[in-house]
Amino acid sequence: MNNAVDLAHPLMCYSNRIQLLDSCNEWLCIANVVEDIALWNPFLRKHKVLPFLPVERNKRYGSGLQGAWVYRFGFDSVHKDHKTQASEDFAVY
Repeated sequence: MNNAVDLAHPLMCYSNRIQLLDSCNEWLCIANVVEDIALWNPFLRKHKVLPFLPVERNKRYGSGLQGAWVYRFGFDSVHKDHKTQASEDFAVY
């Protein structure tokens, strides 16, 4: 197998590094250093960049509350489509 091909991922930024968050049926969920997230199928050369979701600050806990988005990714066999779910998780420190 000598047919290696360079693939340009859809999350270009000043650093070309990406992190693989998850995968499902040839689709990869990737993120870059500025926290852009995309679903990418390098075989089909298709992608979908997910919208940016700001983390809301809960003033009740002041600065002791750390928030982050948690993404889940999978295949819905009933509708034969890939799905993503985002939920905001908080931790008090």
